[in-house]
Amino acid sequence: MKVFILTEGSRSAGLGHVSRCTALYQAFEAAGLSPRLIVSGDETAASLLAGRSYDLFDWKEDTGRLLGMTAGADIVVIDSYLAGPGLYREISETAGTAVYIDDDLRIDYPAGIVVNGTVFAERFGYPRRDGVVHLLGSRYAMLRREFWDVPVKEAGERVETVLITLGGDDARDLTPRILALLNERVPELNKRVIIGKGFREPGRIEALRDERTELIYCPDARGMRGAMLASDVAVSAAGQTLYELARVGVPTVAVAVADNQMGNVRGWLDAGFIEYAGWWSDGETLVNVVSCLDRLMRRGEIRERMSEAGRRLVDGRGARRIVRECIGQSLARHVTVREASYDDMYEVYRLSNEPDVRAVSFRSAPIAIEEHERWFVRKMQDGSSLLLVAECRGGFAGQVRFDVSGDEAVVSISLKRDYRGSGIGRHVLKKALSLLTSRFPGVRVVKAHVLKENAASLRFFENAGFRFSGEMVMRGREASELLFDTREREDHGTAYQG
Repeated sequence: MKVFILTEGSRSAGLGHVSRCTALYQAFEAAGLSPRLIVSGDETAASLLAGRSYDLFDWKEDTGRLLGMTAGADIVVIDSYLAGPGLYREISETAGTAVYIDDDLRIDYPAGIVVNGTVFAERFGYPRRDGVVHLLGSRYAMLRREFWDVPVKEAGERVETVLITLGGDDARDLTPRILALLNERVPELNKRVIIGKGFREPGRIEALRDERTELIYCPDARGMRGAMLASDVAVSAAGQTLYELARVGVPTVAVAVADNQMGNVRGWLDAGFIEYAGWWSDGETLVNVVSCLDRLMRRGEIRERMSEAGRRLVDGRGARRIVRECIGQSLARHVTVREASYDDMYEVYRLSNEPDVRAVSFRSAPIAIEEHERWFVRKMQDGSSLLLVAECRGGFAGQVRFDVSGDEAVVSISLKRDYRGSGIGRHVLKKALSLLTSRFPGVRVVKAHVLKENAASLRFFENAGFRFSGEMVMRGREASELLFDTREREDHGTAYQG
């Protein structure tokens, strides 16, 4: 697949977009793809891209060069506060799958995938319309690889160390002012201070260093993770770093330094993860930083609740969820579902006997070829069964079976190993349900029976619109039953929220 990620970042404009696009880049790599970043930025942004495939130019102005590069791409991601609606439309029309990273309903996005990983973004009121998929909420928070798996951080009885991190450039020059205030008001507190690549005058911070101050220069993601794990609380700008702090579980005092951070502030306040000191230029904000820290230092139970809230809402899988959906949408253009023929007998047999398929089946023993042949012929001749085959780019991808009784049907679905986790399963099931209701218009309810321990299949059916009905025992094994009402059928590809 051909994948491009478009974003912007600089010493003056900030580097948060580059950070979260790096997280997406890593998730595409983890899925076996080779993405390319196209960044409108300066040398500060370029310094964060070492070791990655990228181009550095003003793609919003040089649209001819941009569209020449992305023509025919399978997936194009745009993360921008500055690109106009016209460019988004051109990308939507020329890319196989267009993906838009948003923070605040900035424009009316054309067909594609809209991603907003802001905590509780599912409450923002995005308009639902055909051709647009929404991935909303902190389940889709984009964290760099180093934050995908993080050990549980034990809350200390006392607050000994505060992490001060105001962004890669600290455009509001808050770090020296906060450090000076903490030196004066809370001299017993250890300070761990992050100095990013975009800092203009680090000497002013160095002049404030005392024996309880550690300065950390230009840390990479591993360095940031280590600094967070070693700190009891944090003072942070209210941008992308809040999500990394939430993942680690560091109770945080937040300062808003840009308009687009207010969604983060409202969401994290509602979630109970942050104390909010205020807008960066308000007269009381710096004093509020000290009073918020004082409250956290005195109230261990508050710190514990904040830490738990952050880890609960950010699990480190957001970037990979987005990539899975992108790949699924891209592959969906090549997915077809048709009624099975006798020529499919042995493809279905090989799939049914894959160890991973047998492991989540109610009967886990391998199937003998003779038994499968008899079963296949019986199902093909059974007027109350509908056996379907899924294909991707003309090759066998999986099978779906419905066994119909009156106004009910029981569904079974399995995909080849190559397509599991690719995101195409939802599209296969959607097409299969359409064929079912066309062939059996009297079917009102579709049932799925899933082994209780098969969490992945439970999530799959729930995401496809099935509702948990109850627990049962089948063939001596505990199972869950999920139901899909065809009379309430919606296009579950139109919008995902949270």
